[in-house]
Amino acid sequence: MKNKSLLKKFIGYILWKLGKYKFRVKVIRDNPKHEDIKDNLVYIVGGEDYVKWAYLNCPNKCGEVIMLNLSNSKKPLWKVEFDKKGRVTIHPSIHKLDGCESHFWIIDGNIKWC
Repeated sequence: MKNKSLLKKFIGYILWKLGKYKFRVKVIRDNPKHEDIKDNLVYIVGGEDYVKWAYLNCPNKCGEVIMLNLSNSKKPLWKVEFDKKGRVTIHPSIHKLDGCESHFWIIDGNIKWC
């Protein structure tokens, strides 16, 4: 079973590299430095039994980092789901109220602009 899971992750990585979908997820323990955040990755800060934040570069290429609260104790709050291939879905939509004011969904690793 473990080999099948690794194979799905590998296939997902190849599909992502080929541009079949835009965003993958990477789970990390600590908040990343903004300069270390790479395009097309959603960084989930947390562990096996909790999540705190999601970080991503704005897909509008304005150069800003978007931070999303994933903790149930604060509002507003977003939910992040990802499959075995690493494709990420975030809901509700992400709407930057400052800067480039982009508004979009990330569904199955792809951007849906509002």
